[in-house]
Amino acid sequence: MDLREAIKLLEKEGRLITIDQEVDWYLEACAITGMMYRVNDGRYAVLYNNVKDYYPDKGRLIGNLWAGSRRRPWERVAFFMGLPKDITRRQFLQEVTRRERNPVKPLEISAGDAPCKEIIKMGKEANLLDLPITFSHGTDGGRYLTILGIINQDPDTGWTNIGNYRWMVKSPRRGAALWQMGQHGPTIYYMKYEARGNTMPFCIALGSDPLFFTVACAPLPAGYCEYDFVGALRDRPLEVVRAETNNLLVPADAEVIIEGEVRPGERTDEGPFGEYSGYTQGRNISPIFRINCITMRKNPILPAHTEGIRWNDECGAIIGMETGYLHDCERFGLKRPKDWWLYPQAYSLSAMPFEATCPEDLKRLAQVSFYSKQSVFNGNLLIPCDPDVDTSDIRDVFEQVALNYDPRTVTFSGQDVLNSPLNFFTDADSRAKYIDGGKRLWDATTQFKPWSYPRKVSFEHAYPLEVRERVAETWSKLGFDQDIERKEPEML
Repeated sequence: MDLREAIKLLEKEGRLITIDQEVDWYLEACAITGMMYRVNDGRYAVLYNNVKDYYPDKGRLIGNLWAGSRRRPWERVAFFMGLPKDITRRQFLQEVTRRERNPVKPLEISAGDAPCKEIIKMGKEANLLDLPITFSHGTDGGRYLTILGIINQDPDTGWTNIGNYRWMVKSPRRGAALWQMGQHGPTIYYMKYEARGNTMPFCIALGSDPLFFTVACAPLPAGYCEYDFVGALRDRPLEVVRAETNNLLVPADAEVIIEGEVRPGERTDEGPFGEYSGYTQGRNISPIFRINCITMRKNPILPAHTEGIRWNDECGAIIGMETGYLHDCERFGLKRPKDWWLYPQAYSLSAMPFEATCPEDLKRLAQVSFYSKQSVFNGNLLIPCDPDVDTSDIRDVFEQVALNYDPRTVTFSGQDVLNSPLNFFTDADSRAKYIDGGKRLWDATTQFKPWSYPRKVSFEHAYPLEVRERVAETWSKLGFDQDIERKEPEML
């Protein structure tokens, strides 16, 4: 499935709003998209056909493509995977797990068959400003790509990595990224290419298969190519094609491919930018991304994503992050949790229903949370709850904290974990040096506690099934104007 097929499917389902009147790429498009997140609960994607300075055929924008509803943030990704509309969270994660264990290698096709090669601009003709790249927030330092895949390759193993990193337009043929140590793509460059005095080729893919964005954000282990994961989720090979100016393989169905190189020792400033945390993050030092070639489809469609709004297209990224944590649990020898929630309205918080087999399992869970690749960038506070708790509702999570958390048993990482420039609980100097980080685990489970818990008296625990079924059956007949809320584990 390419981006255009995804848009047609949304239109067929009545989930697409098309705007033909002129919309400005400078702030207006992202302001509209941001309000769509707030008032639509993820229901509609919005296609901007008439972008100022780019109409009629130089490019369009798509917003709200990946945002699911607040109660079902996985539904848009599930939709793009071809799964049933009513699939539950549990069923969705089980299917993702099944597919990720069966990676599918990409299929290389010829340039003549690749839609991303319809237009090819080389050298000085390759101008980033010819694309309708948005200026997202009034506090930003420039125009940014935020939903993308930066592609580079390990020079020793040939392993290709694809990562989603914010990318700033510096000039018609220059760019900069927030590249942090701990991420695979930057690590490959800093530790191998630059350390050896070598130039690193790169490509940037925009507007490919919608699942490409989800996978680019997944914390896959080193050596696992994201193309294989896209193929696994899609249940068929992702078609790729060779780039024009380097030997990298890129998604053949992408709307735009930007090709270039990063030379050793070259630096520029990057930022500020309004980040997913809801705050504007200041300037950083970035390698210079030099542009050599741009290939694209005719009248390409670029994502118009608005970072920092509490509920947004990051739903598409969160699914990849959550499954990464679940995979890490297995790698650490833990029983895979039924779920692992990252909350778009509070990125530093995660929670899951957790079934420990021994007290030491909570310590291993803390290791997963504190030291896995993905935890560098989010998950500063982890709250494991009892296995029967519905952690989809953050209110239920904090109820468990209030009832079960013993503040005398806090598990704290200390200040030895890698910090991130986007962890705003520390000062700017510490963030810039990647130091002075910290993470906590609040154990809100009742298992293996040194005291005996009384029996719970919630609706699900205090009444037999026959009474609960009778209440549910007669509820509407009693004249209540709200539906009954049921949280039995088998119904979550």
